Amino acid sequence: MIFVAGVSSSGKTYMLRRLAERRPDIVVISGSQTLSSLGRPLRALTPEEALGNQWVLLAKLSARDLLAEARAILDGHAIIETTAGPMAIPETWYDAANFAGFVQVEAEPKTLAERRSSRGLPWTEREAGELQTLERRELLRHSTRLGRPYLAVRSDEVEVVEAWVDRVVSSPAADAGGH
Repeated sequence: MIFVAGVSSSGKTYMLRRLAERRPDIVVISGSQTLSSLGRPLRALTPEEALGNQWVLLAKLSARDLLAEARAILDGHAIIETTAGPMAIPETWYDAANFAGFVQVEAEPKTLAERRSSRGLPWTEREAGELQTLERRELLRHSTRLGRPYLAVRSDEVEVVEAWVDRVVSSPAADAGGH
């Protein structure tokens, strides 16, 4: 499984929908939709709720044998906004997930702030930029720590992601089951 992350309003879900339309062999799993279907809270989360959500999500993916699926993609977040501020997902979660690679979907901070504000969630350009930087640092850190490939893209770069996924899936490490 490949982990695709980006701050809210970065365009990652839009990009992954377009990728799935182009490539029916790729399975895209929305972390938020999965959690919602399980009755989990998604807004105004305490750090404990946010962490609980991540482990529930991982258990659901594991039960469906999706973590080992090379052409599966999880649409999620490396940083979760909580009532106590931004929270990084712990290393133990990434270790348990054993992702084959990491993709960061980014947008200009001004665009992020405008998109989010249009949905009634006020956000300054500075806040958007800071959260996106935190998200990038976390994904890069885990990519480096775990020795997994990393890609940063804009949401309109579907073809780039498609080619990258094909390379990651066809790599000798992925063939051996070790990602």
